[in-house]
Amino acid sequence: MQFNNKVKMSLNDWRQFEDDENISLAFGNVTFLSTRPNSHLHVYTESVIRQYAPSYLGQMIVAEYDSITNDTTTHTDDRLNIVGYIPSNQEVQYSVDEDGYFNASVDIVLSKIYAIDVYNLFKSKDTKAVSVEQLVGFTPETEDGIDGVDEKIVIGFEGIGITILGDRFKPSVPNANIK
Repeated sequence: MQFNNKVKMSLNDWRQFEDDENISLAFGNVTFLSTRPNSHLHVYTESVIRQYAPSYLGQMIVAEYDSITNDTTTHTDDRLNIVGYIPSNQEVQYSVDEDGYFNASVDIVLSKIYAIDVYNLFKSKDTKAVSVEQLVGFTPETEDGIDGVDEKIVIGFEGIGITILGDRFKPSVPNANIK
């Protein structure tokens, strides 16, 4: 049976997706954590990533879309919108990249209907940089250091969400991206 009538949705022209396999959702993968050096100088070990990366399962994918630049922005305090989520019914995927760094990835779901501008960005460019939102614990010896100046050793974290960054912004971890 085909359902052709739309009733009070946020998107006026939903038919642009009617030939897609899924009219309302898009699926992707995000690499979000790594032992690779990052701009904050936070040091993540493989064991810490393995232990705490699952805290991202069930969390949100957020972005702020700027209609002037036609792109997403960066971390903003009050203008981020939920554009998708990280399903909790999966295992975190771990890999080692060509440079020998350990990485964590998860499958994600984006809304086509409620985040159409963000979804459409992936039609012209299939990869966007991302940045993690997390609460972090550091070793007592390094916790008072200054982010980006002093090396701080991560002993644990709680994943809060993942932000899709605009092309003008570089992720803290060079290979952090969503496809």
